[in-house]
Amino acid sequence: MSTRRQPPAGIRHRSDKTVDDPETTVLQPSSFLRFLHLVALSSLALAQPLFSVLAQDATFFVAHDSSGWDLALFTFAVVFAVPSVLTLVQATTAALSKGIGRIVHLVEIALLFAVILAPILKNLFPALPGSVVLAAAGLGGVAFAMLYDRVPTVRSWLTLLSPAAAIFPIWFLFFTPVRTVIAAPPVVSGPDGADSDVPVVLVVFDELPVSSLMNTKGLVNDVRFPGFARLARDSWWFRNASSVAQSTSYALPAILTGRYPDTPGPPMLRHYPENLFTYLGSGYEQRVVEILTRLCPPELNAARSAPAPLPTRMSSLVDDAFYVYLHIILPTDLAEGLPAIGATWRDFDGETDTDSDNPRDHAADSAWVFDYFLGQISKSEVPRLYFVHLNIPHLPWKYLPSGVEYGPIGASIYPHGVCGEHWCGDEWE
Repeated sequence: MSTRRQPPAGIRHRSDKTVDDPETTVLQPSSFLRFLHLVALSSLALAQPLFSVLAQDATFFVAHDSSGWDLALFTFAVVFAVPSVLTLVQATTAALSKGIGRIVHLVEIALLFAVILAPILKNLFPALPGSVVLAAAGLGGVAFAMLYDRVPTVRSWLTLLSPAAAIFPIWFLFFTPVRTVIAAPPVVSGPDGADSDVPVVLVVFDELPVSSLMNTKGLVNDVRFPGFARLARDSWWFRNASSVAQSTSYALPAILTGRYPDTPGPPMLRHYPENLFTYLGSGYEQRVVEILTRLCPPELNAARSAPAPLPTRMSSLVDDAFYVYLHIILPTDLAEGLPAIGATWRDFDGETDTDSDNPRDHAADSAWVFDYFLGQISKSEVPRLYFVHLNIPHLPWKYLPSGVEYGPIGASIYPHGVCGEHWCGDEWE
């Protein structure tokens, strides 16, 4: 007759305990450690790749009219929402059966590790079909979950990685261009009066090459663009004009400041305190419609609409961030059906808040924005500045000369009749 020797009480790790089966020797982490492990993996699977992409250009948050509180809430949700939900699911199933709860936790570990592997494999083997990449990532997730279950060292490493839940948000909010969105706008003192009482109208068309307007003689094509041709006949026409940057984030501030965008930063007043709006100051009544920038001081803009309610802003922000994330982790062939994220800074699915009267919430509907701008124009006894930035004829191209929409179809940013970046098929198209 033999007896099993028990280790001294102080040897067993206080965070581990055995599972239901008395014959097993596998030690399981406590509920708190399981949560930390999910936080660590979620930070690597979700927070790190998403923050890395969004930190490259804070215009994404400027276009969503995000405040500092919006960003703080968004960052907190990205880091803790997924592990909190997974922990709740695991705890609920564990209350019914510890064995089932253990299996559910291992499945969650496998899924998160597979999500970490997917973009790595996508970049290492771009020629592989997406289904193969996801299958390989899934197998890797299963293998990692088995190691996690059987090897205490793996769980210890995840515990050590859990501080990433604090490191990634701190880096994102305070050490990237996103910090400019959080900071309070500067106090700008413009001139009290203006020497001129001439009204000014400035309309910026996005992605409109000057050469597209011209005929073979270098004049505005009066057949295709009769409106521009009439304007050119009664005004100065600079046919050699060009932008100084490809991205709206830099091109628009250059137009409004007259300076090259030498230092990177989001198109906000804090980064460009000296611009057309602050130069004219209170000497002009300003009716400014900005859809992707935040360069006009709010107190000077008579056309400024109140921001959308917090739930509406957060819903739009989360929806668009979700599409960005899917483009990050999914193989190229599987991401083809997703809305494109390279044409605009928001509303990637083309949906707009029809109940809102804020032009930012209609950034994908240039016709609505232009009608709103026209509604700002009226007779005035004081000089006025009218400004609008239109995201047109910017992709997605979708208007016939009559203004009727004819495309694109599905998730494509190109109109019907375009294959890739070239016209194909029907000659009329």
